[in-house]
Amino acid sequence: MLFMFGFVTPAQATEPVTIPPGTFVVDESDVLDSGEQDQLEQQVNQLQSEHGATAFLIFVPTFDKPSEPESWVAEVAEGKQLGTNDNILAIATEDRLYNFVSHSSGPFRQYQSPIDRELILPALSEDDWLGAAEGAVEGLAAAANGELSADVEETEFEEPSLGLGMIGNLLALGALLLIVVAIVAIVFWYRRSNKKQLPQRNAPLTNAAPADPRDDLPVQELRTQAGSALIQADDAIKVAEQEIGFAQASYGDKSVEMFQ
Repeated sequence: MLFMFGFVTPAQATEPVTIPPGTFVVDESDVLDSGEQDQLEQQVNQLQSEHGATAFLIFVPTFDKPSEPESWVAEVAEGKQLGTNDNILAIATEDRLYNFVSHSSGPFRQYQSPIDRELILPALSEDDWLGAAEGAVEGLAAAANGELSADVEETEFEEPSLGLGMIGNLLALGALLLIVVAIVAIVFWYRRSNKKQLPQRNAPLTNAAPADPRDDLPVQELRTQAGSALIQADDAIKVAEQEIGFAQASYGDKSVEMFQ
């Protein structure tokens, strides 16, 4: 995950850390005072005693070897040999990078995204390092208590394919709407055109255009077809709005900017 605010100053690169036994908070960035670090340790101990879950909270200046947050955290997890109830929040405070990960086979994996989105990222947006760590612990406790809604399991789909599917649906709805509007416009155009040409119907026809099947329809029937087309257009608009709302709730405002 990535968050960036303003100019990033050079920082000392930090390779994947080794977490000492019995330690849950590693602060190599010195963003916490001793009281805050002890407070987090106590909160993780309580999480462990009440729910059997563990959170390792890591603060470093920047990720290095590897520089990608996901790979960096994966190496930390491999070195620590984490269990299914273990979770890691690693924050590169100078690079404005972070990654929150729950064990892929653990009970908290399905809550990883909601915890990240609702409890960690808002604090990081304010440079509230303590609040972000506390949010991770609180989110895990809420998930264990059944107070947090789970996301659809990541194994069911990949986010890029879902995004493309959503865009495809919206484009299809847009195309349907354009077709309906075109039908309505044609109906009314022919109706007006027929009225203008009534005085000339007995004149000899030269280079006449092919007859339109709607030419002989009664006005009431044309009104019925137009009304039906308008209803379809209204339904298509409502469905499109629902699809956009779902995409916005799931992936944020930027994912639907092009449709608004």
